[in-house]
Amino acid sequence: MNPVPKTLGLDFGVRRIGVAVSQSSLVEPLVTLINSPQVMDQILALCGQHGIRQIVVGVSEGISARRTHDFITKLKSVTQLPIFTTDETLSTKEARAKLKEAGRRIKPGEPVDHYAAALILESWLVDL
Repeated sequence: MNPVPKTLGLDFGVRRIGVAVSQSSLVEPLVTLINSPQVMDQILALCGQHGIRQIVVGVSEGISARRTHDFITKLKSVTQLPIFTTDETLSTKEARAKLKEAGRRIKPGEPVDHYAAALILESWLVDL
């Protein structure tokens, strides 16, 4: 079995985008980006800094799915890296629960999107 190349995991949101990275089966929450006009440049910079070879984007069903697919289309227009999708339904809620379970206090409004991105990426890696 070939090792999985370094992968960037993204939890897309209208306001924020959570980012995580993986090396083989180890996943690390990295950063939460503000979804601004500069976000594509920021994502590409992170790909370069971390030697990313592929990207995984979490997609949920419903209203937000269309926006996520639009984001993926835009991402495909700025990178040649392979982009995969995986279900991300309730990933943010699950991230909050896991952080609470681990004893981490989460302040109201504190972003956990990068932790959700890590869960998305872990789930995708398990399904390989």
